[in-house]
Amino acid sequence: MTGISHGARLCAVALILAVSSGLAPASAAVNLASSTRIRPDRVVAGGTVAINVTFNSADALEQVNVALEVRSPAGERIFQQVIPAQTFVPGQDHAYSARWAVPRDLAPGLYTVQTGAFSSDWTTSYTWNERAGLITVTDSFVGFVPAAYYVDCLFGNDSNVGTVADEAWSSLTRANEALLQPGDFLRLRRGCTWNGPLLASWNGTQLHPITIEAYGSGSLPKIQNDEFAQVNIKGSYLVFDSLNVRADPAFVDESCKNNRIGYRLGFFFAPGSSNNVVKNSLIEDTGAGVDIGPGSYGNTITRNEFLNNNMMWDVDPWLNDGGANGILIEGDSNDVSYNQISGSIVCSIRYPADGSAFELTGATNNRIHHNRVGGNWTFAEVSQSTNNDFAYNISTDSGFTNHATSVGTRLFNNVFYVPGGGIVSCFPCQEGGLALVNNIIFADIALYTDGPIVERNNVYWRRGGGSPAMTITRDPTSMVADPLFVDPATGDFHLRAGSPAINAGSAESIDAGFSQDMDGIPVPIGPAVDIGNFERE
Repeated sequence: MTGISHGARLCAVALILAVSSGLAPASAAVNLASSTRIRPDRVVAGGTVAINVTFNSADALEQVNVALEVRSPAGERIFQQVIPAQTFVPGQDHAYSARWAVPRDLAPGLYTVQTGAFSSDWTTSYTWNERAGLITVTDSFVGFVPAAYYVDCLFGNDSNVGTVADEAWSSLTRANEALLQPGDFLRLRRGCTWNGPLLASWNGTQLHPITIEAYGSGSLPKIQNDEFAQVNIKGSYLVFDSLNVRADPAFVDESCKNNRIGYRLGFFFAPGSSNNVVKNSLIEDTGAGVDIGPGSYGNTITRNEFLNNNMMWDVDPWLNDGGANGILIEGDSNDVSYNQISGSIVCSIRYPADGSAFELTGATNNRIHHNRVGGNWTFAEVSQSTNNDFAYNISTDSGFTNHATSVGTRLFNNVFYVPGGGIVSCFPCQEGGLALVNNIIFADIALYTDGPIVERNNVYWRRGGGSPAMTITRDPTSMVADPLFVDPATGDFHLRAGSPAINAGSAESIDAGFSQDMDGIPVPIGPAVDIGNFERE
């Protein structure tokens, strides 16, 4: 049973109990007409169907429970929407609607829509249409032509058909109502700005995702200033391509360098959302540019620019020190790659400063790789999380903290370049908490831990030469040596000829699934993996 509030759910349970017990509601002698509209009436599993029913009663009725249902070919109820306690005014139309998100694994067949109106205690039926409409569910895309819908803030009109650029809609409100099916497109005009949110509750499929993208020329289409999330993602197999999201704060904290305060997100992945993609987008001025919430999984965040996501949740960090995150991951099995992240740094009365490119909490089996990070307070903070990998990232930010509540965190082939700063902390650290393999750490403080970690095949160096400080004995496979970067001052961390990092790495990174370097070159080129981000040709 889906789409039912708590009060409506109690009503629905009453109806189900009445029917299952054989006590069918008695029919009342009222003059009540109904009509039903279904859009579309043929849908691929995974799509969305709108069910609209209109009642017109010749008699006044109070406390009416309205029910809309979908039943399988075998008569099994698979969807129900209940709208309780309605008032029917004589002679007036009363319209109700429901959206049925067709399960992706639903068997093909002919499904029946049933609609009705009942007394508040479900003992009396005012009307019940057992065949209000039919929906054909198929698992084949044969005969389906993907549709494209356009939204244009300059010349659109919500009364337009929306299916051609010259007849575009104008608002996100209208776009949110669109019945996008697998394979469809929602196109937002470049140069336009809308107040959010975009409510993305649609469902595509693996082979036929729904794409929300920019069209036209000019700056990226901008969605801004919703008080929660600019793009609120509740669906699956959605692709968001070339968008700009941002938000103004709720207020400014003048006591701490004008910190921007407010619980504002860029893209929020709600529990249950899955297999979505955000790419080629500009994500800025929020408290978390992307928040992959608990229970969201299988999403990909790739080739985006994260800029100045430096809003804090609360003015008092002793109550809530959240916020100022480029990417916040609370879900599982997500892939974050090839992004550029900067500007997640804020004033703090609790710490010297606050903010991070990445924050993982309660996260499992995520892969964070091939990202370039700089100008944030810290690179990453990991807490209450399990089996997450960071690989082939470039960071010029101090700080990677693996808290005691996290296990199975692995760092492969990263370059941490922070002359004068510190990098990795695992404190308190437990067995199996952290592994460092094939990394280059150029810093004054390389590693601070009070417990056992896996450490091998790393290169360490510090400003002025020699070994950076660390609290463990280095593994014999690791070395203190100048990595011989091409030009670290300009961010070029390729290896020069003669670098000790060439062919000095472990194959563990390949075994973990990381088989390309930062340039996309297959690893290894030589007899062994190079330490760091780039294979030396």
